[in-house]
Amino acid sequence: MSLAPMSLPLPWSPYYGPLTGVWAEREGDSVMISWNPLALRAGDDSLQFPYLVEAWLCMDGKLVFTPIGSWDTILSVQDEAGCTEPSHARIYGVEKHGYTAWVTIPWPQR
Repeated sequence: MSLAPMSLPLPWSPYYGPLTGVWAEREGDSVMISWNPLALRAGDDSLQFPYLVEAWLCMDGKLVFTPIGSWDTILSVQDEAGCTEPSHARIYGVEKHGYTAWVTIPWPQR
């Protein structure tokens, strides 16, 4: 038995705007993503990863959806050559009320 993937809307944060300073840089198959920290008010921490990256990365010739939670404002992902569609990603801030609006990560092509 297999289940079809579902898409559910994320709860949006009414208190925080999108992340700023979002940037990415490639060195071979490694892409380093960075952004400015989200300054939360006291008590708004969700006690989960404060950042969520949704990436569509090239792996073994296929574009693979890869969600990544992060405690830091910088992370590295592997993005191989060989896909017919371009890789891409977006990032959200996360707080106890919900998610900020996403920001497209300017993906460095080969």
